[in-house]
Amino acid sequence: MRARGFTLIELMVVLLLVGLAIGMVNFNVGGNEERRARNDLDQLFQMLRYADENAALQGDLVGLQLSQTLQGTTRLEWKRFRGGNWLDAEAPFAASEIPEFVQLELRLDEQPVDLNKESQSPQVVFSGSGEISNFELRFSLADKPIRLMTVDFTGDLVQADEWEP
Repeated sequence: MRARGFTLIELMVVLLLVGLAIGMVNFNVGGNEERRARNDLDQLFQMLRYADENAALQGDLVGLQLSQTLQGTTRLEWKRFRGGNWLDAEAPFAASEIPEFVQLELRLDEQPVDLNKESQSPQVVFSGSGEISNFELRFSLADKPIRLMTVDFTGDLVQADEWEP
């Protein structure tokens, strides 16, 4: 006659399934802000690369103007230099915002830039000759660095997930 109860294999399978379910819930619920921020920053980096290539192909200037909004977000506006003036750039360059839960620091020539001051021209400029402003965009989430976008010593756009603040 067989004793009632569960075998060791049955218990291990149940524990494995419970562990997987908990892991999936944590993956789907936890870290949404960071995941959203990283996705937004991936798109921004692709637009920076596109702006660099587009300026070189068109032989003109493309700029990125950053400003702080009253709601606490950072507004990104793309500009193109035409007829001696900075004008709103045409598609696919579209204004966007970095969410308020992402902290952004812009540095030009290693100096912090106050994004609350109104700027008449873009802070980051891509020229038709392939030159790019010497900039750093530092992104943090709850004071934890999550992305750095900058120009390296060869003049290429690069990004890193971690850096020394």
